[in-house]
Amino acid sequence: MRGKRFPKLAAAMLMLALVFSAALAVPAFADELATGTRSTVSQTYMTDTAGWYTQGAESTYSTTSAVNVTVTIEDKVSSSAAIDYVQIPVTLPAVSAGKAYTVRDALMAVNNNQSTYKFLDIHGDEIDTSDHYFETVRYYTSSTAYTDYGPSSSTVNYDGWCFRIDGKMPLESGTASSDPRGAAISNAYIKNGQQVNVYFDDLYDGLKEDRFTKISDATYTGSSMTVHVMYTYDWFTPVSYTWHLYNYLDYGNNDITVKLLNPDGTEKASGKTNSDGDVSFSVSDLSGTYTIYAVGQHASLLGGHAQTSDKVSFTV
Repeated sequence: MRGKRFPKLAAAMLMLALVFSAALAVPAFADELATGTRSTVSQTYMTDTAGWYTQGAESTYSTTSAVNVTVTIEDKVSSSAAIDYVQIPVTLPAVSAGKAYTVRDALMAVNNNQSTYKFLDIHGDEIDTSDHYFETVRYYTSSTAYTDYGPSSSTVNYDGWCFRIDGKMPLESGTASSDPRGAAISNAYIKNGQQVNVYFDDLYDGLKEDRFTKISDATYTGSSMTVHVMYTYDWFTPVSYTWHLYNYLDYGNNDITVKLLNPDGTEKASGKTNSDGDVSFSVSDLSGTYTIYAVGQHASLLGGHAQTSDKVSFTV
């Protein structure tokens, strides 16, 4: 969101740093699925239905080992050609004295280690250690041609980039129901193996905010698979400075498409969620690493709501 639109909102900037900042390193199934006859194997990598968490002390996040995370960038709002669930692995180096790594460190590493996507500040420069939020994601189609994705009055009235860590809003302090203060990219701490989901949203309209998607669990029996899909969302009331945070709910009838992708990325099966948020596939003779893909949709297809995507891989 551009400051010139809300000159009286300076007092709310810290609380909304997460909103202005703006998603899981795609977790593999914890156990390799054995071949041959075996009873149901489940992986419930995110069964917790909380859509937010309050961070601990900085020392909780300090490490002397390298930190590997995945930054996922997704924009289902700006245009029909918006960014579609790009995953970028990031390695932050080990330091002998220990360091508490933040989302800003991960985003700066993305800027430094690849040339396709860049996170920019309000001046159009790449973010650095002085920035607490960013405004634009720049997508380069060549070394000189690019498209900027960021706030625009031509899309929605009040929009901006948000982020979640392992699918949850990190709060600097407070709770969902008591004075929630979102962590900025400069003080949202990350740990090894996590995913930072960066996604475009409209936080000033409870009727248009993104549905943030997660595959909450998957069960495979050797002949069939059932996938459960949920969503959460949040929005902000500027008049009362109220931030609404919602926990995860089940996707209903036909709300989202789920695909089972073969090791080569081709589609093996697909279906839509039922009233309980479940999708079932008849599958057999699986061998290799497969991906379950909950497919996000553009807002124009859903009457104002956009749906983000999620992916999880498993090995048979």
